[in-house]
Amino acid sequence: MPPSPSISSTYFPPLDKCLVGDDRLISWKTAYRAFCDPEVAAENTALEAFITDPESTHFLSNAFEPFLQRGAKTKGDFETKTAPIHVSQSANGDYNLEELKNDALWLAEKANVEELVALRVCILEWQQRAEDGLLAVTTGSGSTAAGGTTDYGASALGASTLSLAATVNGAASPAMDFGKEEIRRERQLQVYRDEKSYILKICVDLVSRLAVDDDHSKTGRTWIDELACKVAGGMQCSPKTDATGHETFPASCIDILDKAIQKLGDSSKWPEAFKSDERKQTIFATATFTDITSALRLLLTSLHISQSIQGPNILLAWFKLMDKVNFFQDLGPSSGLSDASTIQCLASIVSATILRVPEVLNRIQESALPLLDGSGVSYPRLEGSVYFQNDACVRELNLILNAAAEANIVVASPALYAWSILTSSIRDVAKLMQQMREQARVGEDEDGSEDGSPNFTRRRSSRREPTRDEMSVFEKQYMQLQDFELEGEAREDPPAFFAKASVDRMGVFAVVAQLSSALAMVFASEVEAATAFIGRSALFELMREGIPMVSYGEEVVDAVLAILSPDAHGRANELDSRLANRFLSASPDSDNDIFRRMVLEQALARYPFEISPLLRLLTALSSANSARAAGPTDLVQMLETLQTLTVMVPESFRDYMLDHEDENMNNIVLTDTLPLFISRQALCFYGVSGGGRKALTMGDGETERSSNVLAIPSGTAGIVVKESRPMVFRLEHPHSGLEYLGLLLSTILPNSELYVASSDHVRLDRSTAADILTLIISLLKSSSLQHQGAEEARFVLGRLGYALHDEQDIVSVISNILEMELLAHLDQSIADGSLDLLVACAEFFGGANALAAVVGVTEVQIGRYRFLGACVSMYANLIDDAISGLVKRRAKVNKSTNRFDSPMSSQDNTPERTMSSVLSAFQTVMVDAWQSLAEWRFALRNEKAEVSALITKAFERLLKSAYGVVNDGKDGISALLVPAARILMDAIAPIDGNGQALKTFAQVFMAGTNLEETALTTQERKAAVEAVNAAARFLTTLIKTRRMDDEESKSAYSLATQLLNLMPTLATLLATYHDYKLSLTTLLTETVQSANSNHPGTDQPSILGSLSVEAAKSFLSVISQLDRPLRDLDTESGIWNFLSGIMQSKQQWFAIYLLTGSIPKDRLVQEPKDGKDSSKSLLLYALDQLSNITTLPPERAMNMLKFIASALKAWVWATHEVRSHSQFLKSVLDWLNGLQPPSRAPNLAEEMILASEHQMAAYLCDILALNLHAALETGRRGDNATILKSLVPKLAFLRDHAVNVNAYNRSLHRNLADNFTRKFPGCDVDDFRRTPSNPAQFGRQFFYDLELANRVLGHEMAWHGAGLSIRNQGFAEEFARANVNLSLVHAQKELLTGWRLLATTLCECVDEDEALQSELAKTTERCLRANAEANLEIPGMNEVVILRMDMTFVILSKLVAVKVGGKEVKNILPAIWNLVRVCLVDYDVATAAEDLRYYRTLLQVLYLALQPHVHSEPANATTNRTRTANAADETHLEFLDPTVAAILVEIVARTIAPGFRALCGNLHTSIALAQPADFALLTAILRALLAVKGVETVSPQISDIIATSSLVRGALSLYSWADQLAEHMDDRDPVYGEVAMNFLLTLSSIPSVAEQMAAVDGVLVQLSSANVSSYLLKPNGKGPFDEPRRMFNIWRHGFLPLCLNLLDAVGPAIAADISAFLNGFPEQLKRAETALENRAATPRNPHAGAVTLGLVSEAHSLCLIALILASDISRGAADGINAADVPKLNLDYEKVKEDVASLVRQKTSLASRIVPVGVMEERWRQSDVAGYDSSLVSKVVGEIVELLRCFGEGAPSS
Repeated sequence: MPPSPSISSTYFPPLDKCLVGDDRLISWKTAYRAFCDPEVAAENTALEAFITDPESTHFLSNAFEPFLQRGAKTKGDFETKTAPIHVSQSANGDYNLEELKNDALWLAEKANVEELVALRVCILEWQQRAEDGLLAVTTGSGSTAAGGTTDYGASALGASTLSLAATVNGAASPAMDFGKEEIRRERQLQVYRDEKSYILKICVDLVSRLAVDDDHSKTGRTWIDELACKVAGGMQCSPKTDATGHETFPASCIDILDKAIQKLGDSSKWPEAFKSDERKQTIFATATFTDITSALRLLLTSLHISQSIQGPNILLAWFKLMDKVNFFQDLGPSSGLSDASTIQCLASIVSATILRVPEVLNRIQESALPLLDGSGVSYPRLEGSVYFQNDACVRELNLILNAAAEANIVVASPALYAWSILTSSIRDVAKLMQQMREQARVGEDEDGSEDGSPNFTRRRSSRREPTRDEMSVFEKQYMQLQDFELEGEAREDPPAFFAKASVDRMGVFAVVAQLSSALAMVFASEVEAATAFIGRSALFELMREGIPMVSYGEEVVDAVLAILSPDAHGRANELDSRLANRFLSASPDSDNDIFRRMVLEQALARYPFEISPLLRLLTALSSANSARAAGPTDLVQMLETLQTLTVMVPESFRDYMLDHEDENMNNIVLTDTLPLFISRQALCFYGVSGGGRKALTMGDGETERSSNVLAIPSGTAGIVVKESRPMVFRLEHPHSGLEYLGLLLSTILPNSELYVASSDHVRLDRSTAADILTLIISLLKSSSLQHQGAEEARFVLGRLGYALHDEQDIVSVISNILEMELLAHLDQSIADGSLDLLVACAEFFGGANALAAVVGVTEVQIGRYRFLGACVSMYANLIDDAISGLVKRRAKVNKSTNRFDSPMSSQDNTPERTMSSVLSAFQTVMVDAWQSLAEWRFALRNEKAEVSALITKAFERLLKSAYGVVNDGKDGISALLVPAARILMDAIAPIDGNGQALKTFAQVFMAGTNLEETALTTQERKAAVEAVNAAARFLTTLIKTRRMDDEESKSAYSLATQLLNLMPTLATLLATYHDYKLSLTTLLTETVQSANSNHPGTDQPSILGSLSVEAAKSFLSVISQLDRPLRDLDTESGIWNFLSGIMQSKQQWFAIYLLTGSIPKDRLVQEPKDGKDSSKSLLLYALDQLSNITTLPPERAMNMLKFIASALKAWVWATHEVRSHSQFLKSVLDWLNGLQPPSRAPNLAEEMILASEHQMAAYLCDILALNLHAALETGRRGDNATILKSLVPKLAFLRDHAVNVNAYNRSLHRNLADNFTRKFPGCDVDDFRRTPSNPAQFGRQFFYDLELANRVLGHEMAWHGAGLSIRNQGFAEEFARANVNLSLVHAQKELLTGWRLLATTLCECVDEDEALQSELAKTTERCLRANAEANLEIPGMNEVVILRMDMTFVILSKLVAVKVGGKEVKNILPAIWNLVRVCLVDYDVATAAEDLRYYRTLLQVLYLALQPHVHSEPANATTNRTRTANAADETHLEFLDPTVAAILVEIVARTIAPGFRALCGNLHTSIALAQPADFALLTAILRALLAVKGVETVSPQISDIIATSSLVRGALSLYSWADQLAEHMDDRDPVYGEVAMNFLLTLSSIPSVAEQMAAVDGVLVQLSSANVSSYLLKPNGKGPFDEPRRMFNIWRHGFLPLCLNLLDAVGPAIAADISAFLNGFPEQLKRAETALENRAATPRNPHAGAVTLGLVSEAHSLCLIALILASDISRGAADGINAADVPKLNLDYEKVKEDVASLVRQKTSLASRIVPVGVMEERWRQSDVAGYDSSLVSKVVGEIVELLRCFGEGAPSS
């Protein structure tokens, strides 16, 4: 008794989790569909957890009746499950708990099923509403948009793409109203029946999987195998089940079938819920028929497992049931059953199998032998233990089968044939027993003749009927067969009657062939293939046991071929080889040996007289495993050692004589050579009779090697098979069958010199030629599986061409045949069998030049496309061959060849140009075929799907191989593929973007929406799914490829727009089948991103634009389910990527739904309750999941983080959800803090985990940065305080390790590159580097395309490796290791980028948290140290170094701006200086723009690193206070840290001095190498250095460096060149004069240097004499508004401060020079006197009266100089100078002072007079300062105050 579902289980999780969507229920239908791909299912942990749950396993073990009926206990379980303590109605839930409970109770009552099962069904129905609602509004009710057809083979799309979109728009069908009780409960009934049916289906597949397992001890390889063992054991249907179980289970199956059939015939026995209307009746009938099919499969499987003879009860139960339903003969299509053939097929095979013909025959033999050998001892008879020993059973069974024979029930013919085999055995034994008894009686009578009675009396007594006691068991059984109720032959000879009925009347062998084909067609999928094998195995046994009763004939051969041949369409199945093995590997005297002798050897005995049966039989047997792994296969050896030939000789043939006539065996011996082939020349010369054969074997050109198959020599013995003329001989002639077949095939060519030596000398017919080619293909395939497959295949081809003449080989013969047949189709002169021959040729290597002709003329008419399929396969193989030979063709091959070499030996030497041309020609044909595919009607459902999938897969491989790896022009490894790929892209997605090439794709997509048809087999459904997925993957690759080139991106936009018009169909596909999700979401991701491209004149299409509102809602709801409940990791990742793409694109409606859980219209119509949305958004779902980030698989967490980061980038207000979530930030920050860096030598698994974790951390950095930035933008800095409080303590991992990109395994990559190039000359590892067209996830495929490399290099042993040890690993493993390593390196780069974003955002908050300042300072230091240790030879390291420097610059800029001090900040200077010192580039050697940019950044950081030392006390500063009588006197002695002091000196010596010289030298080469900013940067560093507290202690060293490096002279030279350099600048700007002046000014700030300037260098003289200074001599001089404006800056910021520095350093001694120098610019002094006068502006002087900061600063400097000079003059003698030698400065500084003072007095008008000059002053004017109108006014007033202070005056009060 199965248990009811528990409160908490994987099968039925807690109700609250089910309803909120965290744990969606898995339906049995979903599980079954996932099960259809066992390999994928075995990796799905969610599916495993569901099916292996104890409740699920119990249901599977009781699959016939899995559910309990309702009762008091089940009602209590229901109430417990739904109790408020476990679940309650949520205010923001989209479910109605009371409605679900009421529906469950209703269903439990109507279906009489336990309440919890009913509740689970109701929840499943509720879960499926989104998908079903979407299907309802996009496809309508029971129809499709393409005219209502649901056939995959529909001729064409009913309308164009646009009309399709219009047809499936929301207006076509109303939305499904799930609020209506009638609709809802009908759906629940459907789900209920589906649940029961699919439990039984999965059970059947599991038991069948176990049944065909050769070695049951190996089960448990996967959880599916373990489950199969458990379920089969629970059902008493496993190989380990005892005899009782093997009796019980079939009886249960038969009982279930009987009840199901009774229900179908009597609706009163149906559950009440299904009686109300026709639709519900159809649901029940359909489910019942499905269960009947499953029960029949299970019964057949159990019979295969047990292999024991059934008891009479089981047998009678089955045949009585079959008698009642006429073996389902009359079953036809109905509302619940579209096709009855599957049930009929299974019933027919079960009926034959259950009779157990082999086992019963063995038992009969065992029982009869003791009786027949005279011992009289027989095995004890156990009455009734087996059916054939039960007389009543045998009698009744005989009557049932007799009735079936009389009624001509064809479905029963295999059972009748089996019964005839059994009864004939019983009859034969009974006859023998009767004869033995009669003989014994005759002997007794003869012994008693002494009594003198007459002889005739004795004869009469011997004929008396025996009594029953005297009869043997078999005689009694035979009497039961001769029932008195029977008449005629049925009574006189029952075996003969049944044999004639089954074989002659019903054609049982044709039925067997049909049954085998039907099994292969219906159960062709991998998961159901076991059923097909079991059925065909049963038919194999039946044919084997019955073969002695029949003679060799066409029907027998066809039946055997149907059993042995692979399944439909040539799909290989590993189970097929088992039957072939069983047929071939028979031991002598076994039944299999009889089978082989009666079929194969009979076909060989007729060869080549009747050659086609042998050819087809050998083809079917080619799948058998060879006895030896090395050498030719068994079939090849058989063909190589044929011993006989059967030939028909001409009527006039007399060249033989009889041999051993006394034996009467028709033995003969040839007296002359018998030709097998006749030459054309001989035939024309000698005629048909006689002489032609002699001419064939004469002549010097004949070779011994070919004569063996050309003619049979004289003296050959044989026998006459047919005596009437023309006679048929079987001759003993050892020869090679391969040679003969190759020569025979060549005779079909019109130019062949040979004819077949038959009576009419005709050429080989096309059907036989097709059979020969098919056999050749099969032999090549089987040979390729041998140890040295390629060599064995070459051997076969060589032997086939061995006997050919005129330097021919078999490949050229087949190519000539192909050309001949293609031309025949072009000329429409088609012969019988031509299509078969074409298909065979195309399968061999193909040809598509006449594809349209063949398909259009022949195949379109019949609806079968074998040639098209073969050509498509050939095209796919050509693509594969072109790819696989990309490297082989480049290798230099120096190998001599001869005519006897295999044609395969030089296959790789095809020139690349030839291969490219051929491929391009084929590509054109295939593109045309693809575009015509939409117009061709297919008779088989899945043929079109298979052709479509094959084409698009080949298209995708071509694009990925041509554009998916780096291809550098014509020398690229895949260059030869580019022309064909270009043809493909231009046809599907033209560059101009005007293509309309999606018609075929639209039809493929539409056909994929019809998978719910019950008439579809699993294999047909699988083919349709694969066609859709292949098309979607190709379109994805095509869009990616077009997007790689900006010029071609318009075509990607156009293609994306067209695909969005197909959105109704694509949305329907997503709701139709789970397996579509990954490929379609990936396609949609690329589509929305391409549609988001910015192209002039284009609009941004909406992904929801072609859907109605209801359809859009349903689609969004479907997407929101992600991949729940199966949770396939790849599929879920694809969906998250799609959602991230939506957020990154301009899809507002979609994005709002993802963020809020509702669309905008709904939010406007209905306000959320309590401020909450009615449904849970995906953003909130992701946050909830990530709150347990440590338990999530890294891939799942990574994609969720990516989605959240994309959402925050697109919608700032989404940060509120992230920030307000209670657990998200805490959880992810704890996880972040616990991360570990890569170890020194991690293994592959560790690297994979680390790569995922680093990428997760990178996305998390983005999320945190966006949150912080959003708060800053919105002015909510208080929110950041909360985040910072949690974040800063968790920054340890980011601080210490996020800047490191050190995982690159240099030795691995270097050795790989070196060894690879050495092994494959002309090829490089970079040839396999992926492009954006072919991306891959982290792992073994990430960077290098390992799949392509495996195709290209798989032929080399070095690629795979010679062993399992690390030393013997091949290049494949090395590539994989490199990919994993590069995954981690890439993830580290991503983390560095994310940390940079977060760190630079944190800089905006650096003034709010002191701990943060320390963390950022340490980060900066680690960036610098990492750059110092960086190995620039590592690929991509340059970008990393630059990224770290940019990050350092930004962080340090902010730290300096807020004047952060402390040890951490000061430690940056040694780190940056070490980096500058070891840097390989500087101004002297750097020429590349990137090098210059990096070096400039270094110097900028160096400048910033000096600032903390400028703004703070030196580390070792001491204060020595010498107290005197005057307590105010203090002496401050400041000392620099020795390390810092040494750095400052080194900066001047190794950076500033050589840098300035190098820049000056670069000016002679290129101005680009010595920009003004470079000079300014050196000047700024020098100024900062000189501003460091305590720098005076190293001033002497600095002065010496400056003196010895001639920096002053260099600066003066630069100034003197300024006018010439200005010629090369915009607006003739003398900017170099300004930078030179600023550098001189900075140098002059060092007193000793200033003294040198004055004494040695004559700086003032050189400055005044420079050409550029002549600007200042112009009338009115140069003010701030005069051009070039740079001259005023040189005057104001250069000349005047320099004079002050010289005066300060030299003193009065230089006063005369200063005065003379300034007086040398009289116009400039004159302008300065009046510059600040309050004058009105005029047209000639629009700036009159204007006040600028520069003018006030100029006045300040001039007044200060004038005052100093006046003081020096007045103190001349005291200062040691002659006052008369000092000229007076020609400046009225008192007037200037008054003008300035008046500005202060008129403060109200000062602001209006101030005019900004330059960008910086304009910015100051815009900024506010307390007490002033602007910062600019504040600065002007400050200058004024300082000027007045020079005169001893304070600022006047306003």
